[in-house]
Amino acid sequence: MQEHLLELRPYQQTALEAVLDAAKRGVSAPLVVLPPGTGKTVIFAHLLRRVGGRGLVLVHRDELVWQSAEKIRIVWPGAEIGVVKARQNELGRQVTIASVQTASQPHRLAALGADYSLVISDEAHHAVAPGWRRVLEGVGAGDSALHVGFTATPNRADGVGLGAIFGEVVASATIPDMIRKGFLVPPRGRKVLTRVDLGGVRERAGDLADGDLQAVLNTANRNDLIVRGFREHAGARKALVFTAGVQHAWDLARHFEQGGVSASALDGSTPEASRRSLLREFRDGRIQALCNCAVLTEGYNEPSVSTIVMARPTKSQGFYIQMVGRGLRTYPGKSDCLVLDVTDQAGRHRLVQLPDLLREPSATADERHAPSGQPSSPVAVPPPRGPLGQDLEVQEFGLETPFRWVTAGPLHVLGLVGLKGHWMLLVPSAVGGYRPVYVAASSVTALSAQPMPVEWAQGIAESKASRLLAGQTGHIERSARWLGREPSDAQRQFLESLGLRTDGLTRGEASDLLTRHHWQQRLSRGQVPFYELISAAQRA
Repeated sequence: MQEHLLELRPYQQTALEAVLDAAKRGVSAPLVVLPPGTGKTVIFAHLLRRVGGRGLVLVHRDELVWQSAEKIRIVWPGAEIGVVKARQNELGRQVTIASVQTASQPHRLAALGADYSLVISDEAHHAVAPGWRRVLEGVGAGDSALHVGFTATPNRADGVGLGAIFGEVVASATIPDMIRKGFLVPPRGRKVLTRVDLGGVRERAGDLADGDLQAVLNTANRNDLIVRGFREHAGARKALVFTAGVQHAWDLARHFEQGGVSASALDGSTPEASRRSLLREFRDGRIQALCNCAVLTEGYNEPSVSTIVMARPTKSQGFYIQMVGRGLRTYPGKSDCLVLDVTDQAGRHRLVQLPDLLREPSATADERHAPSGQPSSPVAVPPPRGPLGQDLEVQEFGLETPFRWVTAGPLHVLGLVGLKGHWMLLVPSAVGGYRPVYVAASSVTALSAQPMPVEWAQGIAESKASRLLAGQTGHIERSARWLGREPSDAQRQFLESLGLRTDGLTRGEASDLLTRHHWQQRLSRGQVPFYELISAAQRA
């Protein structure tokens, strides 16, 4: 078993070292600010291992306990992990993952104790809440234990600063920065204009009041407009739909179904078994649009999502980031994320929209380190090239092109040009997740012993590909010059033998068709390595 299944990306390594350096300088509660989808769990899993002793991870929702445990095990195989949630009380382990809702109960907090070397606050913008503060004080966070916070959104809608909990932002990055470096896909904005007037909607805690908002927005006409806009712009894309309330989620899902789009909804009262079933159907593509009201924001990771429907407006940039961030993760064959902004008549309200998300924050050198009070803003990076218009086309970000993955049924395939007969596969598992597999001319090697999130499997496969090609990966990237050339005679002859026209094809397009045909044929013959891991539903 490999000690590290995932190599840290450069910015993750930088963040890890920044936390450790800050601790040496006496900063007892450093904060890391990174966008959704950039692997904060990977960083703190490595951090737990580096610091040693006993570690405690605090999360604000019960379902995030299991997600954190799963990811830590992938990064740190063999770690002894205990769970404190509801009736579970697995104490005395190497790493304890606790739901704050459970841990804040006096008798559970007393049982947790305070003998930790490291306390991690995931989604750390919640740490100023009374329950969180009670737990942090009880376990010695920032006192006897180093306390490290991780968040994508340090600025809360209610204006409460994090300076009372955290002393310094030691590492940060912005969404545009991560897009330019190829670690997130760029958003592409489209608007659905309505005549709904929000002028009478009240505000609560810095945002629009949910009850007022749902009463105004949940109308048949507006819901039909959303569905029509979705069908026009999104096509077959998989979408998360964020609504103004629970009833709005269910009503909008019904309108999607009536409009010919497979859809469903879930809310906080959805039973756990039903929730898992719905999310599995969504993951497998049997549900195209999944509607929810603030349930699938923080902590929900389904990288195949390529459309976000903002069916509810917000004044909170942090909330907007969390929602749109669900669609920005990289995924094989995914080049962007469509953000469908449903735009009402805002009236007196200043609402957050996509251009706000992509503007760089400003920060002077003095603001980058804040030893006390409100944590600093993220460090500024150069603005994106080109204008930030409302459509925000992909090219305006100068995205560093990723490897050229081809989707063939349930598989994702990367051909290693220059190494004949060598492939990287991402093979889905019947229990969820993917395994990275290296297929050589005469051997097959699984690069992990267990399934993992697809973007993690992709990272492992791409690291292996880079090593095999001695770092010369130009031929397997989307920017490769050969892609735009004319197809070869051999390509044309084979494609035409399959009954496919080759007029107007580039060599890259022809190569993709041949790759897809090759692996679909192997799938149909049962010749795919680790094929037994693919669920029956995916085979069909």
